[in-house]
Amino acid sequence: MAARETEAVGAIRAIMTAVDNAGAVPKEEIADLDPTVSEVPRKPVTIEMIEEIIKSEMIMRRHAKSEYERLGNLGEAEKIRLSLITLEDLLKFLV
Repeated sequence: MAARETEAVGAIRAIMTAVDNAGAVPKEEIADLDPTVSEVPRKPVTIEMIEEIIKSEMIMRRHAKSEYERLGNLGEAEKIRLSLITLEDLLKFLV
């Protein structure tokens, strides 16, 4: 797999995980349920929430890229740059 594809897959997986976590029900809400229930409904996740998740991830990655560049680790900075391209494309797709 090409470097860009590897970074793209990693970025998409990170977003999928964050979106999945956003739909999780807080423990406090689960405590009131019947203890014999093994499944609880997920919270709805809106497009706006997904956009915010992507934007937040992009901010963190831009910061990490800057740090890698500052430290002279250009290889890691390039990987993050490639992942940012994917996240930018994903954000454009949603808007």
